[in-house]
Amino acid sequence: MTPKSAVILGVLLVATNIVTAMTVSRLSLSSGNTNPSVDAATMPALEQSVKAIMPSQDIQQKLDALMQSTKSWPELPSNDKIFAVRSMEELFRKRENVAMMQPAEFYVEKMSQLITGNPDMANLPLPTLLKITAVMEYDYYNGQEKEALAQEVLGEKLYGINKLRREAETKTT
Repeated sequence: MTPKSAVILGVLLVATNIVTAMTVSRLSLSSGNTNPSVDAATMPALEQSVKAIMPSQDIQQKLDALMQSTKSWPELPSNDKIFAVRSMEELFRKRENVAMMQPAEFYVEKMSQLITGNPDMANLPLPTLLKITAVMEYDYYNGQEKEALAQEVLGEKLYGINKLRREAETKTT
């Protein structure tokens, strides 16, 4: 099983467990049993939660396209973007022993900002764009010193710009 398939399988298993729990709760409620943890009023919220974490049915095709370029990134639904980032994080972890501490939602937002600010970034494949974003945020933990890694990955010009950006953000917080 490929790492990508394992991640997809894991998400589907979690979603299946949530759907099963919702179904059991619904059956219990309709048969007159009371379940203090789930009542009829909370069912729509649970259903929305499941929809929010479930990737689209065509996620594999979308991931394949993102491996070539991120041109389709702006049009993707939020749940597909989150799934794609989590898949890449898992790939980095397994292949390169890399840890990224920020949540997937953080990277979805940062990469969307990068693509909006510089549309040429959409020509990059998702793994490259995510790595650049994580390095820019000093959140790419591969055992290498952060400054050296940033200089290596970003190049001198972008490294300098990024350093100024980070300093400005630090001053405003």
